[in-house]
Amino acid sequence: MRQNRSFYIGLVLTSVLAALLLWQRLPDFPRHAHERVIEPYGDGFKAIAAYLYHIAHDSTLTWYQGMNYPYGEHVIPADTQPLLSNAVKLIDHWRPGFSRYALGIFNWSMPLGMWICALFLYLILARLGLPWPYSVPIAVALTFMAPQFQRMNAHFGLAHPEVLPVLLYLLLRFDEKPSWGVSAWIALSVAIFAQLHFYYVAIMGMTAGAYFLCRTVQRREWQRIPLWLGNLGVQVLLPAAVFFTWMSGGPTDRTVQPVGFFNYKAIWESVFTSLEQPWWRWIHTHVIKIEQPDYEGFAYVGLSVGIAVLIMLYRLGKWRFRRPVFEVPGPYEAWLKAIFWAAVLILIFSFGHPFNIPGLEGLLAWAGPLRQFRSIGRFAWVFFYVGNIVAIMWLYSATKGRKFQPMMMTAAILLLAYEARNINRVPDLRLDEIEEMQLGHAFTDLPGMDYSRYQAILTVPYFNIGSDNLGAFGNDGFTLQKSLLLGVQTGLPTTSAMLTRTSLGQTLKQFQLVSEPYRPPVLFDELADKRPFLVVVNAAKLEEDAQVKRLYGHLIEGARLLYEKDILRIYESPMELFQQRLDEHHARLLAEAQHDSLHRRGSFSFDNPNYTFDYISFDSLPSKRVYQGAGAWWGQGKKRHALYDKTIPKQWPGASYQLSAWVYAGDDLAARTRLDFEEYNPTTGEVLQRQTTWMFFIYTLVDPSGWILIEFPFRPQAADTRIRFTFSNKELGRAPFYVDELLVKDESAKMYRLDKSFLWYNNRWFPL
Repeated sequence: MRQNRSFYIGLVLTSVLAALLLWQRLPDFPRHAHERVIEPYGDGFKAIAAYLYHIAHDSTLTWYQGMNYPYGEHVIPADTQPLLSNAVKLIDHWRPGFSRYALGIFNWSMPLGMWICALFLYLILARLGLPWPYSVPIAVALTFMAPQFQRMNAHFGLAHPEVLPVLLYLLLRFDEKPSWGVSAWIALSVAIFAQLHFYYVAIMGMTAGAYFLCRTVQRREWQRIPLWLGNLGVQVLLPAAVFFTWMSGGPTDRTVQPVGFFNYKAIWESVFTSLEQPWWRWIHTHVIKIEQPDYEGFAYVGLSVGIAVLIMLYRLGKWRFRRPVFEVPGPYEAWLKAIFWAAVLILIFSFGHPFNIPGLEGLLAWAGPLRQFRSIGRFAWVFFYVGNIVAIMWLYSATKGRKFQPMMMTAAILLLAYEARNINRVPDLRLDEIEEMQLGHAFTDLPGMDYSRYQAILTVPYFNIGSDNLGAFGNDGFTLQKSLLLGVQTGLPTTSAMLTRTSLGQTLKQFQLVSEPYRPPVLFDELADKRPFLVVVNAAKLEEDAQVKRLYGHLIEGARLLYEKDILRIYESPMELFQQRLDEHHARLLAEAQHDSLHRRGSFSFDNPNYTFDYISFDSLPSKRVYQGAGAWWGQGKKRHALYDKTIPKQWPGASYQLSAWVYAGDDLAARTRLDFEEYNPTTGEVLQRQTTWMFFIYTLVDPSGWILIEFPFRPQAADTRIRFTFSNKELGRAPFYVDELLVKDESAKMYRLDKSFLWYNNRWFPL
């Protein structure tokens, strides 16, 4: 298709207008993109730190070592954006010193992506025949309204709106003239964008696949199915196979089903309404409450698309499917219809269908690799672009040749621009200054600090997110920022992790390392390095948060303070301290258990004679997995099992009690077992209180064997009620989960038990 002069005028105007608006929206970037960050905490800073660490310190292009020490992680689930980080790394190898531009390249990659997005949206609209006075402002407005723009303050790899316009343009070119050459370009784009974020493999692959499906059905090209399958294989399957083969060198015990598949989805309100728009806000306030969607499902298409969809539904009802839902006469009508219905299918998937239809939840088990893409709300992005392209082309076609067309098109453009402005102003994209990133204030500038003496960093509070089995949510922002920035500047990795789909076995070892002194850390067996650890501490959290102090306070016992400023503390902790703390803890408990002030009750001893308890060993139940004794309870995950259903001996209303039990978490999904607590009247069945939680929220101790100790506090409201604890795990299906050594006691009670082979303390077992 030969382009005329007006096409190039539009292309230049789109380029200039998009650049000027980006300059106005991101005023900090020209001055500070090389030294400041968009988001100094959480997901945003983690992505920046992983990217910078990989460039500066990793020895290969494939493996990231900055977190999850000593194992590290593949660069894709580590979110290092290897398209950028490996490019900078290679250039720096050839031209030393180039890496000083790394942060600026990272920050500028997102505005560059928006600029490219505007250009490709213009190319699509111009190719469909929309004159440049319309296609230029529409392309720019859609770019600034794109849902990916909201990711620029956190999920940077997803903050690239150019991905789908590039794919849609190439699919349009393919529709004009199918060729293996265009398929190769699509394959290249999939391979490139996959190295920004692995979700693009699924989003682009599903878009291409749905397009071929709808094209084939629409045009009844049954005889060409083998040809289309071949092209789809080149476009998607080939780069996907290379991509996943590259990732296959890591651990094999990643979760098969990440958390949140049924949570992080789109709903119709997240696509067709937005409280950032005054009319929807008015309806929400004065007419009917609009359900607020999950952040992952946000893909507001705009009022014009909503009106277009209503008209389509009216046409469907009026003509009873005898006429198409929209008509855009011309050479590209078939492509518009095929890509529209493909986008509709993907939109339905983004709502969770068919997997969240009652009775069809089990289909998810057959979804294969698709289960790894849990945030399915992101797939609604396809409909954002396609819905707007179809709506604007339909309006242009329906008004073509009419005197009021300029007025109608101008009104549509002004509406789109106004909505884009309202959406676009939401994210805070000011660049933030971090003290330790300023000249002369880096961690490497601290006097007397020799970082070569240390092997890795521990954090207090501890954070570990990514296995989708066990999780430590101690990421208070401050600790994450200081520990990861210390790693970037010194090359020291951290045992903490904020990654994606990490190994379950590795995660259990990491948790056992920082758990209260109980067993010698098995992770030490895999360390050739015997140098001390640095412990980065948020002193305010440690002093003010009782839970943090209880779980991680022991990590600084006996450690030597090296540095303190405000709430930041850095300690030195030799490896020998872990065994020393364990020995001292064991000796202290043994002395307490032998003290003559204790009050005996059977084989147990208490520090207070008024305390009561209920203990179930499950030793009479044969089991494949046992934590202690001769047996353990086990049952199918999909069923609800009441493991405790009785009145506590001498139950006291309002008293603080605690359920503790050992649960096996060494199997994938097992730690996602649900615990339901109920207090009910045994006569009437009336439920006085009910609570629900999951094992990964209430564990307090990790044993290297894969068992975790859960502890759940509760308060009965009456003396004669029954307490019921129900365990279930639908995600396990027919697979079993295991529970052992269940104990209900007064929460503050100190219970002891001495045997010839072990010391028992509050459901903890210390070998003698």
